[in-house]
Amino acid sequence: MKKMYRIMIALFTVMLVGVLQPIHAEAATWQKDTNGWWWQRDNGSYPSGSWEKINGTWYYFDASGYMTTGWQKVGGTWYYMDASGAMLTGWKKIGGTWYYMDASGAMLTGWQKISGTWYYMDADGAMLTGWQWIGSKCYYLDASGAMAADTWIDGYYVDASGVWIETAEMSAQWMSSGGRWWYRHADGSYTTNDWECVNGQWYYFDSEGWMAANQWIGDCYADANGNITPQPQTYTVDLGNGNTTTVVGIYDQEYSQQVVALVNQYRAANGLNTLTAADFNADIRGYEIAYSFGHTRPNGSSCFTVMPSIGGAGENIAAGYGTPDAVMTGWKNSPGHNENLLNASWTKIDVACFRVLKNDNENYGIYWVQLFGQ
Repeated sequence: MKKMYRIMIALFTVMLVGVLQPIHAEAATWQKDTNGWWWQRDNGSYPSGSWEKINGTWYYFDASGYMTTGWQKVGGTWYYMDASGAMLTGWKKIGGTWYYMDASGAMLTGWQKISGTWYYMDADGAMLTGWQWIGSKCYYLDASGAMAADTWIDGYYVDASGVWIETAEMSAQWMSSGGRWWYRHADGSYTTNDWECVNGQWYYFDSEGWMAANQWIGDCYADANGNITPQPQTYTVDLGNGNTTTVVGIYDQEYSQQVVALVNQYRAANGLNTLTAADFNADIRGYEIAYSFGHTRPNGSSCFTVMPSIGGAGENIAAGYGTPDAVMTGWKNSPGHNENLLNASWTKIDVACFRVLKNDNENYGIYWVQLFGQ
């Protein structure tokens, strides 16, 4: 038994020594020789004529096992590897031309819907722009390559599917984009930083051409639909000899009434009679002086020709004063205007405050007229 016991111990010792013998191994690594880069796996082999995913990135190795770069046609499909050999995906600009490689790295051709937008790549994979005949139909692809749809391009209409409709005629119309509105003219242009009358209704368009909504524009308010309150009006100015022009604006009746009250307070403080309101056509003078500021009417006649035949008359005008108090102070400080304010002969007054919105001549924004009579 003792001999057998010693033999068993010896066998166990030999087996244990065998288990503890070290195993030789090398980590996978990039190798380079005069012909290029290649990948040595941890078992000493290397990929050739195949793809290999290394540290999360795909590479393609040729039949000799060398890493490839640039365009490579693998299994009938084109791929692009950058200078480091990494396979590219997504949009890539190569040699000045845009290409799109899908998630597998395959170069795409033909129509492709990418992130909700249609693009067209030709047979070589190049993204196209501008007008393009594709099959029997014509499309417009903008500078980013995106297909235009349901819009006008330089007077030509493309429908919702992007196809040019040869028989379509351009006309002025409202256009919507991103929940906002703008108005495109028949020639494709649009109004910016200005008022425009569309189908008898005035609207205001900002610096980018968007219709104003839910906001104040000076003393006017644009609601959610762009409707303006108070609604501007267009006034025709007689220039004489059959010629006319127009001025667009609104009358501020509240300010006009305040001026009448201030005049009567001023006259009463100076021991004079108060004046009663009359219709001397001050409103007409309001838009006339907005076009041509002066006591001569745009048609060349005297300012008093606007009034009924009433004998003596007087006129005060002003521009640019923002409030009734401000304009009254200006008139009081001017001897000629102040004389009209305190003329004991007057028994009646007509006042207009006109806010001009659109005018071909100088624009002080707000104009004031006082007409005095008996």
